[in-house]
Parts: sequence; C-alpha cells; structure tokens
Amino acid sequence: IGPKISSLLRPIIEGDDVQLTPLNERRAAIKSFIGIYGVGPVQATSWWQQGIHSLGELRRAVEAKKISLRRDQQLGLDLYDDLNQPVPV
Repeated sequence: IGPKISSLLRPIIEGDDVQLTPLNERRAAIKSFIGIYGVGPVQATSWWQQGIHSLGELRRAVEAKKISLRRDQQLGLDLYDDLNQPVPV
C-alpha cells in the first residue's frame, strides 16, 4: 500500500470519524433522494445541482414551494422513513 492509500485508510483503522468527501456526500444525497418513491436518478441529480443536498433541505424547499413534487413523490417523501425501513423477518 502506498502513502496516499495508507493515509486514507489510517482513520478507518484507528476508528476515527471519517469525513465524507464532496463526491461521497453527493452520492449519499442522490441515493437518499432515489429512496423516495417516484424519484429516479435524473430527478435526484437535478435536485443536487439545484443546491438541495439532503432530505431536510428537500422538505424545506417543498414547504417553501421552491420545488414541486408529483403526488406519488410527495407521498414517498412523507413516508420516506417507513418505506425505507427493512422489513423484519
């Protein structure tokens, strides 16, 4: 392992908090947006490009009427936590 990879792995191995890089933040946000029923990658990426980087920011934008959602997307956002919870076996 080279010095660059070693420096990236050190915080993980030592148990320190790992800071998300901007690319990882983008991926995490888009993944959470895609978790909303009726939202695909194109819509999720569009929200990111508009400066909406979290579900909380999306909810605030919808409440402020900066973003409009279709009915299925609004229900998906309202029920996000319930719909994305694993089903117990």
